[in-house]
Amino acid sequence: MPAKINVVEGDRFGKLTVLGIRKEPRKNTECFVQCDCGSLMFKLKHNLTSGHTKSCGCDKVIAGEARLKHGHSKVTNQVSRTYKSWSSMKWRCGRQEGYLTVRVCDRWQSFENFLADMGERPEGKSIGRINFTGDYEPDNCRWATILEQARNRKVRELSAEGLIAITNNLPNMRKRVE
Repeated sequence: MPAKINVVEGDRFGKLTVLGIRKEPRKNTECFVQCDCGSLMFKLKHNLTSGHTKSCGCDKVIAGEARLKHGHSKVTNQVSRTYKSWSSMKWRCGRQEGYLTVRVCDRWQSFENFLADMGERPEGKSIGRINFTGDYEPDNCRWATILEQARNRKVRELSAEGLIAITNNLPNMRKRVE
């Protein structure tokens, strides 16, 4: 068992300075600390002494801003529609039924390349494949409306005798009559 480290007011752990110590029976010792950014909070003593806690969390925001290349991914729980389309596209491939054999090209493994090729996602559109049996790649994708995507799918026409035909790239949607 490691030796206990004595913590006193004025000790520094990363960006945190200990201002006070609170010890209650049957509870972990807490330190009242101030971060270099000015935030005040209580942190568990063992998290400070183990090196687990080094700041109030401002490090993560600063590091996130430094890593942010395109302004679309989340630093503050805000994600652009374009980034959401890209990440959903990557998630679907190989996981969801209908996408088990569909792949995302190597170039589009990077969001920056996807954004450069496709541009911002227009309002009311989502990513669609021109050839629905092909992969997600620059020459096979476009921003499409729901109607455009519905027209570009495999439709199985059934009759009492069974399957009549499989139609690709429907020119017009048929209205369902109930």
